[in-house]
Amino acid sequence: MTTKSFAGAAVPTSIAVGIDEIAMSITADAFAGWPTGVGGPFNVTLGRDTPTEEKVLALSITGVVMTISQRGYDSTVARVHGAGVTIEHGWFGVDAQDSNTHVNSTGSVHGLGPGDGSLVGTTKTQALSGKSMSGEANSFTNIPSSAIPSTTAEITGLHNQDIALQNGINQEVINRQTAVSGEATARANADTAHVTTGTTPNPHPQYQTQAQADLRYDAINAASSAVSAHVAAADPHTQYLTQAEGDALFLTPAEETALKRVTGSPGVRIASGIVNTTSQIVDVGANQDAGLFNYNGDVPFTVPPVIVVSIGSTSGGTTVFQARAVPTSATQFHLYLYNVGSIPSTAGHAIAVDWIAVGV
Repeated sequence: MTTKSFAGAAVPTSIAVGIDEIAMSITADAFAGWPTGVGGPFNVTLGRDTPTEEKVLALSITGVVMTISQRGYDSTVARVHGAGVTIEHGWFGVDAQDSNTHVNSTGSVHGLGPGDGSLVGTTKTQALSGKSMSGEANSFTNIPSSAIPSTTAEITGLHNQDIALQNGINQEVINRQTAVSGEATARANADTAHVTTGTTPNPHPQYQTQAQADLRYDAINAASSAVSAHVAAADPHTQYLTQAEGDALFLTPAEETALKRVTGSPGVRIASGIVNTTSQIVDVGANQDAGLFNYNGDVPFTVPPVIVVSIGSTSGGTTVFQARAVPTSATQFHLYLYNVGSIPSTAGHAIAVDWIAVGV
């Protein structure tokens, strides 16, 4: 059976352009209130109650044109129809037959095909087989275990399996708890041994103990105290010369320049030396002088040389003592030490006198 479209308000109309017996479309004067074919094909009667009456099954209507699916429908014959023949919508004998057949059918209806069996009633007692029903989409209530063959044995087996599985899980939990407890006890014992005096005297050998650190590093503020004492000392570096000692032992820049200028000349002769009163044992009273050294001509100067004398001492240097050279001949001169009077005697004072004689 085919699902059809019906419209109770379809207005009868007429053929506008005649058709022959094989035409599959009809042009009408108008179609008002007719089915469009969206819900299925629909019935059409051409020339009702005339000798050429014909029934057709139409597919659709677009504007004033009707498209036909079947001519000579419902036990009629296709015929020629001229302009002006009536066109009507209605109920056919085939429709009545389909309805009667459906009402009296117990099978092959509502999706059941031939041989598919009968419809299932909501209150009728029927035996079903070969059905697949979804437990997610359906609810089942009041089903006795006797209605499901082998269910009791299967449930008992599943229940026993569940008990065995649960027992295994419980035992695994107990085993893990025991293992964790043992690990915790071992860690606690290790921690106790770690912090207990005498058990592990140095649990961290990569670090220094207090005694080792005390031997390796100075006490707090010890270094700063030593630096302060070093800075405050008058002469913390006795292995080096003081400013006065350096001035006594070495030429001034001016003297060094003059010496370089002179020593670069042809025929220049040089003699030099140092006289120390600690070796000469000279005692010079206040405002007095005394001879320190006689140069007797180790270098044969031809004319009296130019003599430069410098002095240094631990008692003030040139602020306390002075030295001078007096030529006595072209090859000889005397060195004298003079006490300017600041101290009563030079005895016991270390006095160094440097001299250099330059001549030709």
